[in-house]
Amino acid sequence: MPLQGSGKNKAKLSAALKGPLSPCFGLPRSSETINLMRINHPHTKAVFQYTADRITFVAKFDSIRQAAELTGVSRGYLTRCLNKGELVHGKWFFSYTVPA
Repeated sequence: MPLQGSGKNKAKLSAALKGPLSPCFGLPRSSETINLMRINHPHTKAVFQYTADRITFVAKFDSIRQAAELTGVSRGYLTRCLNKGELVHGKWFFSYTVPA
């Protein structure tokens, strides 16, 4: 049988350690740490870029965010084209997998 009020205590502890009271509050993260967090996030997928013929490999990106930043295409548009299997701006094909 669960303890009565345990949810309230958990919420109080959680609220007490947020913001300025957190032991990690105000500590800057290095760029290496931020990149590792992005790469190791469970939803991060590698993205492969090909020419319109879908055979000629152009580049590999660690994430959709990185592909969007380096190619100048918005993340939303890139994601739509990835999900629909369409060409981006009529000249690039992006894929989550390496075509055989």
